[in-house]
Amino acid sequence: MASFISSLNTTQIALLSSSTLANLTSVDWAAFTSAQIQALTTQQVGSLGTGPVSLLSTAQFAVFETQDLLAMSTRAISAMKTD
Repeated sequence: MASFISSLNTTQIALLSSSTLANLTSVDWAAFTSAQIQALTTQQVGSLGTGPVSLLSTAQFAVFETQDLLAMSTRAISAMKTD
């Protein structure tokens, strides 16, 4: 599916369902560009569980906006790695 992610524009990324995002693999998440991560809506980011959040790179995580971080659950925040 990583090639599928790579082919999506930012408008399409913003339309992905929470269930689709929940089923993405580490390879899929690695395929996201910074622009695609920024295109995720606050609602989408808030729906991310511990799995997806733990798969994000530092560069990907850095592009989240404040409202996105506030929308994340405590469990998702605690799943972040410090390395």
